[in-house]
Amino acid sequence: MAAYISKRLLQTLITLLVMSVVVFALARVSGDPTYLLVNQNAPMDDVIRIRHVYGLDQPLPVQYGIYMWNLLHGDLGTSLRTHLPVAQEMADRFPSTLQLAFITVLFSALVGLPLGALAAVKRGSALDRTLLACAAVFQSLPGFWIAIVGVLIFSVGLGWLPVAGSGDPSHYVLPVVSVSLNIIAWLFRLERSNMLEVLALDYVTYARVKGLGEVAVVLRHALPNAIIPVITVLGIVLGTLISGLIVVETVFAWPGIGTLAQEAIAWRDYPLMQGWMLTILFAVAIINMLVDILYGMIDPRLRPGSA
Repeated sequence: MAAYISKRLLQTLITLLVMSVVVFALARVSGDPTYLLVNQNAPMDDVIRIRHVYGLDQPLPVQYGIYMWNLLHGDLGTSLRTHLPVAQEMADRFPSTLQLAFITVLFSALVGLPLGALAAVKRGSALDRTLLACAAVFQSLPGFWIAIVGVLIFSVGLGWLPVAGSGDPSHYVLPVVSVSLNIIAWLFRLERSNMLEVLALDYVTYARVKGLGEVAVVLRHALPNAIIPVITVLGIVLGTLISGLIVVETVFAWPGIGTLAQEAIAWRDYPLMQGWMLTILFAVAIINMLVDILYGMIDPRLRPGSA
């Protein structure tokens, strides 16, 4: 397992190196930030000076070389807009996004997976049909629409929940629910499908023939095997949420990296855009590696070197 982890770490480093080129290129494609840093009517001398101060007058290969040299020394650069270190801005905002994403995934899993297993066990019943109908509705509703409607009803109309910001647990309710309803529906359908397949396998039938109760069959034999494919989905969902909460964070003025990324794109803040994208890539790579390791812990057949 140690050799496998080392191999995955090396693959992660190579991936990040390749993606650093992509990140650097995408940031430059967004446009020249010079005229966002100076007055539109500023004399050309000021424009030339600003471009020189921020190294924007250097050839792109030179800019990339400087960027990589600083990156290897742990320097993500300095924001063109706030003049603060990008690493500091990311460190200030990233925990809020990670916390929101983790709570959303946890809530979605705690609701979606048990309901999926229950629907599979009660296949064809009124409960199963009702849950399938609700899942179809929730999958068709975009998160930003749910967020806006939630604010209008529960914050503006009833005054039960705060409109924006972060702080006490009540601030998490609307953002988490807005994002998780779609994920719950997705996890529900996936777990239901997996559970139906597992319940039809021979070893489950054999467990029933031995006289085990239905609860024991489901919890001890069917559920652990049906949940394994879902682990990959949860890892993908967590990685996607970390990078994709921009709209929801904007609606709720959540102080995370989503709103920070929006500001960076609006101002064409190259260092901040690059720092944001590399942080996301690093987080997703680590999550994928942890998912693979967790696979091996749950199912020995999936461990490296196993037959």
